[in-house]
Amino acid sequence: MRNLFPEFNKPTTKGFKKLWTQAIFVFDTNVLLSLYRIPQQAREKMISVLEELQKKNRIWIPHQVATEFYRRRPDVIHTQEKSHNEIIELLNNAEQEISKKFDAKDILRKITGSCKVIRSEIEKSKKRDCDWLKKDKIETELNKIFKNKIGMVFDGAKLNEVYKSGQERYEKEIPPGYEDNKKDKNDKTGTRKFGDLIIWFQIIEQAKIDKKPVILITDEQKEDWWWKINGTTTIGPRYELRKEIKEKAGVEFYMYQSEQFMKHAGEYLKVKFDTKLIEQVKKSKEELAQTQDGLSVSSVDNVGLSEQVKVVIDPIGGSGNSLSETKQVDDNQAEASSK
Repeated sequence: MRNLFPEFNKPTTKGFKKLWTQAIFVFDTNVLLSLYRIPQQAREKMISVLEELQKKNRIWIPHQVATEFYRRRPDVIHTQEKSHNEIIELLNNAEQEISKKFDAKDILRKITGSCKVIRSEIEKSKKRDCDWLKKDKIETELNKIFKNKIGMVFDGAKLNEVYKSGQERYEKEIPPGYEDNKKDKNDKTGTRKFGDLIIWFQIIEQAKIDKKPVILITDEQKEDWWWKINGTTTIGPRYELRKEIKEKAGVEFYMYQSEQFMKHAGEYLKVKFDTKLIEQVKKSKEELAQTQDGLSVSSVDNVGLSEQVKVVIDPIGGSGNSLSETKQVDDNQAEASSK
């Protein structure tokens, strides 16, 4: 019975090993842009993995991903600078509030000294990481990695086909992309909502050429990409996606979020990510999800700095910027047993 409905079942352990051995790795826009947000050490490690995959000819991105990367990149860079400034403001406010509540000079002296050190580190991080519009090392590295590894652009006629198909699919809630319907509110063309669908169709077209399995690395969490139970527990990619690409291109398909990719890269690609780095990346995503403007303490954290900031800010409430845990995508994809 399983052979008739493979899209509903996770690959076996052997199946996952085959996937990771043969697949072309596709990276979504949000993963590439996250390189501007995650800690420097994690960023450098991630780029080194991309470079290794490029050398093995196992990396590729849809044209739409590259388009969205360049369209959204300036806003992400600006947001990071804004985040640094807001963290400094939070720190200054926390220091002032604490000074009002404590009159012990020894304690206040230690707090003032700690705040001075933290501010200095944040300023260094701001100088290093927020001048990317002038000199962008990340974009330079990605430009080298994805040279000749970007798919063909869809012409006007093809895009019109996608838009027409998208209207029908979205009405029936056929994944992916239907949850982006709201994007029409701020889009005069009425077509930006089809961005995910363009990416998906471009992945399928390339898969028809490569005839190799596809692993998509994405930080999307919406239900039009992930198969979820009651909107909380994630089983894996939407089974409709696995079925569609199998029927149209004849290849297997699977998905991981960035921290899951880092975790399993150690097992399958022999690239070891430190557990602390993986946790920092996960935390950075959680903080980004909690704030509309992307304020992220992790983005300036290279040596545990975020923990120092939290120690100062948390006692006074942090103006609603608590770093509580959020529900993450299930990380048991590689736990299926061999059959």
